[in-house]
Amino acid sequence: MDSGITYTNQLTFGLVSLQRIICIGRVHDGHEERLRSLN
Repeated sequence: MDSGITYTNQLTFGLVSLQRIICIGRVHDGHEERLRSLN
C-alpha cells in the first residue's frame, strides 16, 4: 500500500513539475515576443 501511495505522489509531483515547466516556457516565449515588438 505504501509503495502505491509513494508512486501516486511521485506521479502527481511529476505532473505538477511538468506544468510549471510548460508555464515558465510560455511566459518566457511571451517575454521574447514583447522584446521583439519593442525593438
